[in-house]
Amino acid sequence: MTCTDLPQAAGGTPVGGGRFIKQRCEKKRRARILCERSLPRKRARADINPANGETTTGQFESWTRFELMDPNYKKP
Repeated sequence: MTCTDLPQAAGGTPVGGGRFIKQRCEKKRRARILCERSLPRKRARADINPANGETTTGQFESWTRFELMDPNYKKP
C-alpha cells in the first residue's frame, strides 16, 4: 500500500500534541483499494479554552473514506 500525506486544508490546525492527519493510501491488485483519512481541528478552535484554561474536547473533525473497486468492471 502506498500512502501520501496531503496538505492541510485552509483554516485547519493540528489536534492536541501538534498531530495533524490527512492521508490517502492506495493499493492495486485484483481490486483497487483506496482509503482516505483526516483529523483536523475545526477552524478557529484552540487546544485550551481561554476562559478557564482547560483542555477543549470535541472540537475536531474526523472522517475516513474507503473504496473497493473492481478494475475489470465494465459499465452495462
